Amino acid sequence: MTHFSGPISSRSLRALVTAATIAVSGGIVGALYYQRRSGVPDEEYPLSGLSDDRLRKRISEQQEKAKECGSLVAVPTTEQAVEGGWMRVAENLKWKPKGSSAMKRNPFLPPYEPGLCIGDLAETGHRLLLNKYAVMPGHLLVVTKLYFNQNDSLTWADFKAVHRVLEALGDRAVAFFNHGPESGFSQKHRHIQIIPDVEYPLKAAYKEGAQVGFKYATRPQASIEAVDSALKELGLSWSPNSSFNMLWTLDGPLVVIPRSRDATKDGGVGVNGIGFTGSLFVKSQAQLSVVKQRTILGGWGIRSMTTSSFRAATSTIGQVPLPRFGHTCTLIGGARVVLFGGATGDTGRYNITDDTYVLDVESNMWKRVDMRKDSSAPSPRAAHAAVCVDHMQLVVFGGATGGGSLSSDDLYLLDYRDEDSPEWVAIPVGQGPTPGKRYGHTMVFHKPVLIVYGGNNGTETMSDIWILDVDRSPFLWNRVDPVGGGKPAPVPR
Repeated sequence: MTHFSGPISSRSLRALVTAATIAVSGGIVGALYYQRRSGVPDEEYPLSGLSDDRLRKRISEQQEKAKECGSLVAVPTTEQAVEGGWMRVAENLKWKPKGSSAMKRNPFLPPYEPGLCIGDLAETGHRLLLNKYAVMPGHLLVVTKLYFNQNDSLTWADFKAVHRVLEALGDRAVAFFNHGPESGFSQKHRHIQIIPDVEYPLKAAYKEGAQVGFKYATRPQASIEAVDSALKELGLSWSPNSSFNMLWTLDGPLVVIPRSRDATKDGGVGVNGIGFTGSLFVKSQAQLSVVKQRTILGGWGIRSMTTSSFRAATSTIGQVPLPRFGHTCTLIGGARVVLFGGATGDTGRYNITDDTYVLDVESNMWKRVDMRKDSSAPSPRAAHAAVCVDHMQLVVFGGATGGGSLSSDDLYLLDYRDEDSPEWVAIPVGQGPTPGKRYGHTMVFHKPVLIVYGGNNGTETMSDIWILDVDRSPFLWNRVDPVGGGKPAPVPR
């Protein structure tokens, strides 16, 4: 017998609970318990040595059996492409029972309705079931054999069980987990859902750290440590009142999305984790008509369902920057705003700065950023342009230095991936024409190109367009002369 002395960390306690769960649910005691409950021994459902062909064959066989017995309610859907993603209309979901006597019994414990059990993952203490209300073929549930609450922390065994299934199903399979009262789950027994084959239009955006209309955090691969880190970044926890969705695939990334409501305000479209793939389900043509008037990426209501909706920041704390003008504020990483440069003081008596501050939008706390000593920081400037080019990186170009002078036309990158040791890097640009010195211009990033438009070069306003492809080396600026198509070009500005 093992004895413990002294305090046990929450991580160690979580590991002990997991080990005990596997010992009970995967061992002799667990087998006898389930045989007594269902009259069917676990050995009839072994899923050791999972393979793609074997698992898909088992899923297909059980689906047909469940349909014949009436256990599986296959919900027919019609699929339509909309801007930014896919919509599936599943009108039969309007009649999915909620809170009825039939739903009061835990459907994730035996005895199961015929055909719904795919098999056991005895190594981790989990069982693989078919979702009774399937809006997509092969909709799977990875459930714990013993009861654990959906709002408790996941364990390494949960991730291992899901990984085994994803390995067998391949890269197009998506796993998702819903936590908290506003996340969209309906069963309290712990379960992770897997769709074997689903469109995932937002995957590339998540990998690039692109802005998609709602807040999220990503990690390269799924693990309990990765989730803990992402939750900390978002200001969330495993508290039962903390609502979030997360989804992941075999090749990553893990994506965590905070939630503040479980349905859109307009049309009442409910969204759980799978919705944040960009593949959404609606329950009627009326809901579809609402959605089709918007875009998938936030405009139709997902934005209002996450914690990234606008709110008044009545006060900020920390190292608050001085009032200023001509600065830039750039969102990076979904929860950080970087302030750079600008002028402090009154007009005529102002001071051009090279300050860098970061605001945590969850805590409303400012922090002045001290760069590494070997960092190549841009000179003090105002009326420059800045844009996020990666999850935790931004680029600065141009600006004015005061007294009628302009800053150089060099490019600078702020690398904030290591928050404890951020740095500025001067980006080398090859020989050739450049946009030249300017201020008051605009700059956007449309992967893979930076686009600069207009501004003032100190003697005149301009309306020229320049692009730089960040995927090509060496970096080169190219002037673009767009064809107007009979429409007048914008006046210089």
